Amino acid sequence: MKKILFSPFLTLLPLIALAYDVKLDGIYYNFSGDEVEVTSSNDNTTNYSGSVVIPESVTYHNKTYSVTSIGISAFAKSSNMISVTIPESVTKIGGSAFLGCSSLTSITIPESVTSIGHWAFQGCRGLTSLNIPNGVTIIDQGVFSSCTSLKSVNIPECVTSIGGGAFNDCGSLASVTIPNGVTSIENGAFHGCRSLKSITIPEGITRIGFDTFKGCRSLTTIIIPNGVTSIECEAFMDCSGLASVTIPNTVTNIEDEAFQNCRSLTDVYCYAPEPPSVSTTEYDGDVWDGYPFDQYYIKEHTTLHVPASSLEKYKTALRWSDFSNIVALPIEITQEFFPEGTRWTEIRLDTLMYDDWYSKVGNEWVPNYETIEYYVQGEYVDKYGNTYKCVYTNGP
Repeated sequence: MKKILFSPFLTLLPLIALAYDVKLDGIYYNFSGDEVEVTSSNDNTTNYSGSVVIPESVTYHNKTYSVTSIGISAFAKSSNMISVTIPESVTKIGGSAFLGCSSLTSITIPESVTSIGHWAFQGCRGLTSLNIPNGVTIIDQGVFSSCTSLKSVNIPECVTSIGGGAFNDCGSLASVTIPNGVTSIENGAFHGCRSLKSITIPEGITRIGFDTFKGCRSLTTIIIPNGVTSIECEAFMDCSGLASVTIPNTVTNIEDEAFQNCRSLTDVYCYAPEPPSVSTTEYDGDVWDGYPFDQYYIKEHTTLHVPASSLEKYKTALRWSDFSNIVALPIEITQEFFPEGTRWTEIRLDTLMYDDWYSKVGNEWVPNYETIEYYVQGEYVDKYGNTYKCVYTNGP
């Protein structure tokens, strides 16, 4: 196996007016103050092979420079490069730095790296796993796109944003955990991840963007968290294994073809008290109302579960009325919510009201019809996003 070691003691070539400042042992560098960046040749014909070890520093004219970054397209299209070791001195990996390195099977990214540019690892088809350093806060656009052998990736807790197409066409990616701090997942982030079996969308997300999970055909269940207000065009299109979808009461709009061609869908649980609106679609000058679901499939195979008080609204609402089987969501009263000795009344969920008073004695609830004064008012939200409005008192 050929191995390239970036030695700090190397014979220098003459410095001429190129895109790089100096070429050392076949490696291109740019200098900036006391630092140096690994860069590409002026004609972008750089083609590394074997295993590459980048040093922490290089020496030029008896001065030592710290290697702090890997520049744009520095190793791009090095199709015979097998592995890369990046030193702890590097803090930045530029855009397209390893684009098209199709034989790359191993790369060590140190914890010192805080920035990875767009398309940095696009088309690295040999990579099977990757750890993203804890200092990285943004997974940029297309950064791991078409890494077709990538089976697992560790996304650190400090990440707040996943860019458009970040994992597009990662066909072997079976699972990914998105940290709770992520507040933005951009269009097409997981498009074509056909092996992805499960994914948890964090609570901070407010929109599911265009194409975000399109073609994730191994997904069977998706729970959209509270806080999401919009599910955009083709967000879950062609998720052919998707059997169950949970839509929270915060969603107000679902765009055209959001769940089109999801032909395993048996249950849709929608907790919105008002049927979410359906966006219109424009094509060639014509405008028509969109179809979030496959209207012919859902007529025969899918049950829509909605709040009991909203049944009639959904039965007459545009596109929601395409479901032939619309039923009320189950009502759950969680008694453990109330402490020992609590008396409670007026627990409201949709149109249901419990008017009797109860007292909890041990593990049992005993009816108590005494007239008592209200002391405390509270509100409880269950795991489905339903709200119980309570008026209760501790003691007589």
